[in-house]
Amino acid sequence: MKFGLALALLLVSTAAYAQSDPWDSLENKGARYAGTKDAMQNAVIFVCPVTGAPKLIIRSQQFRVSVPDDHRYTLSFVTDHGRSELTATAKDAELNFEADDLNAQVTFQRLAEDIAASQSFQVYMSPFGWKGKFTAEGAAEALKPMLAGCR
Repeated sequence: MKFGLALALLLVSTAAYAQSDPWDSLENKGARYAGTKDAMQNAVIFVCPVTGAPKLIIRSQQFRVSVPDDHRYTLSFVTDHGRSELTATAKDAELNFEADDLNAQVTFQRLAEDIAASQSFQVYMSPFGWKGKFTAEGAAEALKPMLAGCR
């Protein structure tokens, strides 16, 4: 009986952990997008533009009232493979990370690889206290253009 209760609790906690949509991808006029969103409309979006640097966008309505534009924030990503941090700039309820130099491109690539190889992941913005929990279901397929280097 204890085993059955423990298993039920594990299944419930796992389902509650990653309540976001499976990953999806889109190509529009040569630009490629891959991402997911949760029930609160928090979203994680990887972008391979036609021209310019690859981007990672974290979107939340909470940012609209609490996060001033043009401020920089550290985001922590926790995946099944470890922890990554990057600095993003706030703009219109989004935090944007542009992989505009070699180090940023390596960070972007490794984060895409870690998410693609995970079951779920979390994003934290410490000073603000915001966090998002997302599934990585379908991420490996959706992130293929990013894993190929966005070229």
